[in-house]
Amino acid sequence: MKKRIAFVHNAVWEMYNFRGDLLKELSNKGYDVTVICPPDEKNEHFITEELGLKLITVPMNRKGTNFKEEFKFTKNLHKIYKEEKFDLIFHYTIKPNIFGTIAAKLAGVKSIAITTGLGYAFMHNNLTSYIARFLYKFSLTFAQEVWFLNDDDMKIFLENDLVTEGQAFKLPSEGINLKRFSPQVKEKDDKTTFLMIARVLYDKGFKEFVEAAKMIKETHKDIEFQLLGALDKGNPTGVPEEEVLKAVNENIINYLGTTKDVVPVIAKADCLVLPSYREGVSRVLMEAAAMGKPIIATNVTGCREVVDNGKTGFLCKLKNSKDLSEKMEKLISLTHEERVLMGQKGREKVAEEMELEKIIDIYDYKILKITGEKQGLTLDLEEFLSIRKKQRI
Repeated sequence: MKKRIAFVHNAVWEMYNFRGDLLKELSNKGYDVTVICPPDEKNEHFITEELGLKLITVPMNRKGTNFKEEFKFTKNLHKIYKEEKFDLIFHYTIKPNIFGTIAAKLAGVKSIAITTGLGYAFMHNNLTSYIARFLYKFSLTFAQEVWFLNDDDMKIFLENDLVTEGQAFKLPSEGINLKRFSPQVKEKDDKTTFLMIARVLYDKGFKEFVEAAKMIKETHKDIEFQLLGALDKGNPTGVPEEEVLKAVNENIINYLGTTKDVVPVIAKADCLVLPSYREGVSRVLMEAAAMGKPIIATNVTGCREVVDNGKTGFLCKLKNSKDLSEKMEKLISLTHEERVLMGQKGREKVAEEMELEKIIDIYDYKILKITGEKQGLTLDLEEFLSIRKKQRI
């Protein structure tokens, strides 16, 4: 009988965009996969049609804290969990992690909470963030495991007694599809294109990217700076549209808007730039590295895990436009062959550490262990992964 697993997130598009390959592969392996998210008519077809998975929608207020709404959200999830009889539930983002974990406990279903980044609750000190941390500490006691994408986030949770060492587990990444994101070496030309892909937030380094671009353009006229990503007016650090248009009108950057497929955009770039203040593990950096592109990113959690400084790209100082421009100058000074070599080393790194098949094997192992499918599974994770890797070879 198929194991029934559910993935609960606060947004349909993000579940598809960041974990679509993962969900599809788990389904292909024989798991009965269900996605649970708030309603989103515009994007629901990505789950139901493109991935061919079951989608259950449940109302959820992504922003703010309203205990009446959160109680109703928890009650709705509890009802779904009881009816669907899942073997294991994976929760993502703060509200599913907190209220979904409580609902799973009440329904008698095992669950795993996955923190893809610390977010607002840990980057600010106010009443809302205090309440969020308190609720985390209470709810996560009911999770079988709590997964992190980097050591720094896991350390913060452990030091604040939000999780136990027995619960905490570091997932190397959420996997990169090396077939989809294959090497795309740009032909040699006289124009260098720097591409930033991110939601248009100050926390993603928008200001630093624009300021560094302005510095570079003072001495280089043949350099292009592109920005791809959605405006997010509802986010506390969202950049106003007028500010983006100002940078465009001053010929500092080209704003590309949004796209459902980043591959052709990355293919035309010479370098991927992400001056973010903090990440879980940046997916766009993994995608660019897999495509053989050199990377310039901030030396912060979630970025430095993907970049080997001076080898696969360059790490710059946090909130430092001048240092970012200096790293861009370093990239500009490289020969075409040196850029290609840097990109090749980046692909080798993600292939070794973050390949999708390896991540699928980790999920497989954890599902088997936690649900008790194979009582005789005595191998530890590393032994299990080693055997799976040899089987693929």
